[in-house]
Amino acid sequence: MRRCAEGGTLVLLRCTLDGLLLPTRIDYASEQLIAYDGDEGFALQPIEAIYYEVVAATRHERDWLTLHPLRLLRFAEDFREADVQPEFETDWP
Repeated sequence: MRRCAEGGTLVLLRCTLDGLLLPTRIDYASEQLIAYDGDEGFALQPIEAIYYEVVAATRHERDWLTLHPLRLLRFAEDFREADVQPEFETDWP
């Protein structure tokens, strides 16, 4: 699992339309997923989540994703849980 410059690890998303893998970080402050296509990051909108699935995440990130508002985002059949633990504090329950 790669680390991102802002701290924490990267969630890996896959586009269900073309199979493109996108490294993604959780912005805990704004409660958004920031996906990267190259060096450019974009906030994943709730309606866009229908076109993506989570391929890899830590247990901490998986738990956060199941508790937050991207209900259309699903976990891939080949989802794998990374064993990297977060190195930062969060204030979400």
